[in-house]
Amino acid sequence: MGGRGALKSACKYVELFSSVVAFAPALVDAEEMQQRHPQLLQRVFNGDAQRFEDNSPRRWAQAKAEAIRGKLPIWIICGTEDGLLPGIERMRRLLGQLAIAHELELIPGIGHDLPALADAIQTRGFAFAAKAFGQ
Repeated sequence: MGGRGALKSACKYVELFSSVVAFAPALVDAEEMQQRHPQLLQRVFNGDAQRFEDNSPRRWAQAKAEAIRGKLPIWIICGTEDGLLPGIERMRRLLGQLAIAHELELIPGIGHDLPALADAIQTRGFAFAAKAFGQ
């Protein structure tokens, strides 16, 4: 859940970050998490769906939208064959509604596969971060 954690941390602690690149973030809601990984919901959030939602990137993007707007470049990278794509699309729509600039790059033919996504973008993630860091 690195992509989800990266987005959550950057949105929650926007003052500490100059940008965020999220690879295939698991932007599922509590109901989907309960269906996909009930043991994880139980272990990490004590089975508490509200606690899971309170710790979501969506929640922090909404709560900190003004601080994020224009200050935190966001780039989400996902494969077109990734089962997590619907949640990523929901996040993209939310960011648009909040007027938070972001980029979504869909890599054709790739599923939930970090090495393949990283190979597809090569060093562009570092360039994205470097550009934002220098501003």
